[in-house]
Amino acid sequence: MDENYVYNQIARISGAACERMNQFSAQILRTRGGRIGSGMGALLEALWGYMMNQIILDRNFPEEEKKQFTVSELRNAAVVLGIEVSGKNKNELYNSIRSVDAYQTVLRDL
Repeated sequence: MDENYVYNQIARISGAACERMNQFSAQILRTRGGRIGSGMGALLEALWGYMMNQIILDRNFPEEEKKQFTVSELRNAAVVLGIEVSGKNKNELYNSIRSVDAYQTVLRDL
């Protein structure tokens, strides 16, 4: 993947991420005296990254297209991610696989 492709993808969806940040901020964040103080820059950067990741996941893995992983695929991914496979944490494993950048292209090909 080249640098220009990544830049163009980020530029394409950054506005949507900022919109989601604004909606979240209006509903959740509260300020004292009408100003956002120190430390908020880091929070806003983290929120932007989180919203970008959610948009990428939503666009690449819409709910109706979620793949059901085989037991061996889950076990292999669990070993790489260091997650123990059990009935209780299959959703955690599935979500971890989806959120790990290295697996994005692998999952599309499965």
